[in-house]
Amino acid sequence: MTLLLVLHRMEVCILTATEQGEQQTFRLADGEVATFGRSSSCAFRVTDAKVSRQHCLLGYRSGTLEVSDLGSSNDLKHRGERKAHFTLQLGDGFHAGRTYVAFVGVESAVPRAPAEAVPAALAPMPVEIASLPVDGTQSAQVAEIETLACAPLRDEPHADEPAIGAVIGNYQLVAVLGRSDRGTAFCAEHSQLHRRVAIKWLRKDADGEAMASAFLADMRKAAVVSSPYLLSVYDIEPEGPARYAAMEIAAGRSVASYLQSGPRLSWEEATTAIADVLRALSTLHEAQQVHGGVKPENVFVLDRGGAKLSDVRAEPRLRPDEWAACAAPEMSRRGVASVRADLYSVGAVAFAAITGGLSMLDGRGGRIDASKILANDTSLPPSLIEWICSMVDEDPVYRPVSAEAALTALTTISGSASASHSKIAAATPSLSTGVPQPRFVQQAAPREAQRQPPPRTGGQQQRPKASPAKVFFARLTGEMIVFTIILACGIALLLLLKIKFPDFDIYRLIGRDK
Repeated sequence: MTLLLVLHRMEVCILTATEQGEQQTFRLADGEVATFGRSSSCAFRVTDAKVSRQHCLLGYRSGTLEVSDLGSSNDLKHRGERKAHFTLQLGDGFHAGRTYVAFVGVESAVPRAPAEAVPAALAPMPVEIASLPVDGTQSAQVAEIETLACAPLRDEPHADEPAIGAVIGNYQLVAVLGRSDRGTAFCAEHSQLHRRVAIKWLRKDADGEAMASAFLADMRKAAVVSSPYLLSVYDIEPEGPARYAAMEIAAGRSVASYLQSGPRLSWEEATTAIADVLRALSTLHEAQQVHGGVKPENVFVLDRGGAKLSDVRAEPRLRPDEWAACAAPEMSRRGVASVRADLYSVGAVAFAAITGGLSMLDGRGGRIDASKILANDTSLPPSLIEWICSMVDEDPVYRPVSAEAALTALTTISGSASASHSKIAAATPSLSTGVPQPRFVQQAAPREAQRQPPPRTGGQQQRPKASPAKVFFARLTGEMIVFTIILACGIALLLLLKIKFPDFDIYRLIGRDK
């Protein structure tokens, strides 16, 4: 018996961004949220200098486009009015800086399978989803999911999910950041402080009181440990009709967002983010705490560089709605959480970020050989491949002993790779005519040329040569001035001697006395 995978068609919103006659087209799937701005991390990127790095959030749902300002310097204008939040229907638009964004159409499309984003050179052996046997233990959907390192984005809202614009406690909901089986993450603004935060709202039927207690325990644990590499927790509401936590909002995107909607992270960007994750884990481990849930959804790559880690767990274990995509083997099989289990998850996230979303699982209940897949990418330093393979070793004994040790090794690898890249660039001459060479190439001149004095044909104008007569009279005048000064000093000395010694006779001194 076989199981056929059916992909349902969905709506896609078509947007155009026009600046000074140049137009770009963007597409936004139903239920998807994307950032708009100048930053390379934005899903919708423009070059307008009047647009902020992260100008606004765009969310499409059931024929309506929701637009929310992200504290931009030039605000948003909708129909001539400055607004922080508004909705658009087909044919409507708004201004961001000098750019006009228009909602021009809706089309129907088949959702793209996440595995298609994986480059062919890095893809493992393909899994034939349409002809997998149904044996009660593994379905075609699970086999497909386990070859990916992050969960597919949840599009549909929860039944009791609050609407955009609703007020929960002291916070007004501005936009949807993401959804999970436990609840929804909102971008919200404090009614008095006007500070943007992330609200993690817990749905009411999330497995009853047990799930609510675990959620609040996680937030309390995250609030205890303070680190610049961990997302801070500001407030929680443990009771009442709406249970939520107010957290620091990350000025960036999660690794899962990069893996599912692009662009792909370079290995330099990935290792920079992973280094900050290790710094966050080092702080947790020093406080005798284990994270227990490092995965692409919890690692946020910041626009300014680096990363922050979120979702510290009071009980480090896999949740019922999760699969073991980035969990250590000992944690997924026996529920054993430890420092080295956290390090395995960090290595799995690094592997996923570099390969474009591959999981350590092969979809058949086994694990892939990371070294073979990473070796296909010739741009990766061999030392980085070895480091990732040591982090994801199935035996915890062969992993680094601590997050600090793993960070030290990764920093050394990144520094050595950067130095090697600089040496290669310095040894490669510029082949383009008329293009100035880099500074380090210009300094690599022959020593004989470096010893030669610079030519005296600079910006200053040279003085004309003086004639011999002028030189003679100038020297004569100078000597006469010197002689006159000496003579005057001598006369003054004789006068002083005459005043001091009245009997002193100058003629006796010079031998003219008669």
